Amino acid sequence: MDEQLLAALKALADASRLTIVGLLAKQPRSVDELAAALGLSAPTVSHHLSKLAQAGLVEMRTEQYYSVYSLKPEALDSIGKRVIGADQDAALTTLTDEAAYARGVIKDYVRESGMACWTGGLKKQRVLLNWVGDTKFQRGMRYDERQVEDILGQSVYPRPDTNSIRRYMISEKVLARVSNGSWYWRADTPEAQRPGFSFEQLHPAEHEFSPEEIARRLKSKSRLSLTRAALDTHMRNLGVHNIDDMRTRMIRLELLSASDDGATWTITDPNKVMGLRSLAVKKRFMVDGKIPALPSDLADRLLVLRWFADHLDRHIAYTDKMLANLLRHQFADVPALKNLLLAEGLLVPAKGDSVVRHDSVLGL
Repeated sequence: MDEQLLAALKALADASRLTIVGLLAKQPRSVDELAAALGLSAPTVSHHLSKLAQAGLVEMRTEQYYSVYSLKPEALDSIGKRVIGADQDAALTTLTDEAAYARGVIKDYVRESGMACWTGGLKKQRVLLNWVGDTKFQRGMRYDERQVEDILGQSVYPRPDTNSIRRYMISEKVLARVSNGSWYWRADTPEAQRPGFSFEQLHPAEHEFSPEEIARRLKSKSRLSLTRAALDTHMRNLGVHNIDDMRTRMIRLELLSASDDGATWTITDPNKVMGLRSLAVKKRFMVDGKIPALPSDLADRLLVLRWFADHLDRHIAYTDKMLANLLRHQFADVPALKNLLLAEGLLVPAKGDSVVRHDSVLGL
């Protein structure tokens, strides 16, 4: 068995890594350049590059402040020659079959930014758990429990029982954790395999929480209103990079509101926001499970439109047919409803004729 050949082919058994090889075949590139070309985060690209480097397919050099990667063409030539003589290798055949199976599972269950649903099959579960580990958790980093919960909540649709998913990832050795559950990390990293390893050797991950998680954390710090300065300080301590942008997003989602004079700010739990909105709409405007007509009062109309937007998931781009199937049972004229949601900025155009929520994580 040619172990080096198997390692190289395993490294190439990923669409993103094949694209990186294609880009580097044209010219050397930095991590940021590759991330921009692929539409991926820099840490994700770095992870893919580390896989290719371990297989001896790429090499890195430092230019000023940047790490520039280039392809090793001789390595690809060597792979081609060894593949010709490896057609009887049972291990190679098994690896190829497993890679093809994994690609099929990912194609069926994974959308542009998250897992579309969970599955009961153990073999498929393992593929999906490894996908979550490879794409959502950086190597050499440690995550606290709320970071893990937030990442899983944003990576799987519909929002899963994050405790169960987390337990599955630990039992399958995708993640490891300390006994009290305070810190988690990738279990398959070289650091984690060394004798005497301690999670304290890993850097805390700089994960920026979703607006909903920021609201929950701020709410836990203070049940009362905050001053603008205190609010900004808490956000900064929670790792928010662009405080103005996060504040705007939270206001848009009704998670944050200011007093009339702007002196104090109040945080609202996201579950409470949606619960109160749903209760108000059902009590005031719904008849026999439907909204017969949108209210004429502008504030009431916006309330109902936001309630409709709550039905949509930010992980999905919706076609007209998908919107009709989802909303026609609550409102007769879905095309008109779509136009109103677009006009209010609750929906925004995406690829083709599809639309996404204004707070979508798809990056379309």
